Amino acid sequence: MRDATGDARKFLRQHGISYPVVHDNRDSMWPSYGLTGLPETFFVDPRGRVVGHVAGQISASDLRRGIEEARKA
Repeated sequence: MRDATGDARKFLRQHGISYPVVHDNRDSMWPSYGLTGLPETFFVDPRGRVVGHVAGQISASDLRRGIEEARKA
């Protein structure tokens, strides 16, 4: 959030992130999703619907479970 575009792209490359990432440089998207702060995790199903949300830190096991549930939704 509010990262410089070049810094964000560098981070994505360094960590091999291949999923779509949105740069909300005008802070116009996050209110639509009800963000309250960072970190926050959203789970999106194959049709692009938000099917899960965790405000705050998330454990690795909860992350895996959320991904699997979103894939099945």
